[in-house]
Amino acid sequence: MIIIRKAIPVDALELKKLHVKTYQISYRNYMPDDYLDNLQITKENVDKFSDYIKNSLVFVAEEDCIIKGFINTTPQNDDILEINAIYIDPDYQKQHIGTLLIDTVLKDNPKYKKCILWTMKYGPSREFYHKMGFQPTLNEQKWKFDIELIMLEKSLI
Repeated sequence: MIIIRKAIPVDALELKKLHVKTYQISYRNYMPDDYLDNLQITKENVDKFSDYIKNSLVFVAEEDCIIKGFINTTPQNDDILEINAIYIDPDYQKQHIGTLLIDTVLKDNPKYKKCILWTMKYGPSREFYHKMGFQPTLNEQKWKFDIELIMLEKSLI
């Protein structure tokens, strides 16, 4: 049974491992192979993420003490919550873990009127976000390697 809980600083190493694994598999055809192959987990980036967890809203999806995914968010203002990242271990994707994480974050933050996120315009996650009720906006930007990103939003009222 999947348990959703708030992350704690000692989760940082497992979350960084999951982050790198997800990047290397899910973004394989979207980012250069040499970049993906050289992603590393360092003490510095684990410590930085541990500090981030202390001051942010990060939830993990866990089953039998195995972290299978995580989501982190930040408020943009009093009305808008932004999903900064959601990563599901590729071995556990398509098992509704992402849905559970988003639903938990939105239920845990009932004061917001809108939720936004940025995703690859032509990337692997866009269909999932569409099924979750997120719609494209006119906001677009370039990211690493000139990848096109689009902002999606979901009304919460």
